[in-house]
Amino acid sequence: RTKTIDDIITKAISDGCDRVLNLAAGLDTRPYRLNLPAEFGWVEADLPGLIAEKEQMLAGETPRCHLTRFPVDLADPEARDGFLIEALVGATKALVLTEGLLMYLEPADVDDLSRALDRPEVAWWMLDLAGPGLRKWMNDKSGGLLRNAPFKFAPPDGVGYFE
Repeated sequence: RTKTIDDIITKAISDGCDRVLNLAAGLDTRPYRLNLPAEFGWVEADLPGLIAEKEQMLAGETPRCHLTRFPVDLADPEARDGFLIEALVGATKALVLTEGLLMYLEPADVDDLSRALDRPEVAWWMLDLAGPGLRKWMNDKSGGLLRNAPFKFAPPDGVGYFE
């Protein structure tokens, strides 16, 4: 999955993408390892504690592009919308990446996020989905590891959910 996403991002940039917004970026290091233009804008958003941990872990490293991080709770609609407004200033053809995020959200929260991303600056939304079978299997077979973060969003119609 990582290589596929890397390739899609690279293609989007060659097609005019002028910013990447990585929502719930976690410990992703694409701004450090992809061959990106130095002036390219890459924005990461995640919970404040995770952003602080990541900044500490990568303190001695230099990103290959212009990287900005926002500590924000994306589950808070007001905070999320304020973040999107600020993060998209000057962008005209942004790619939003939500790798590993949607499956942890309730369907209503996915709907809210979808509406929030429906804006002229966003040209692409790259996401990953789990189906109902995988959701059940992961939640049943995780041995309790997903007790505090169960898979929730797994539309039976896959990407058709968004049409």
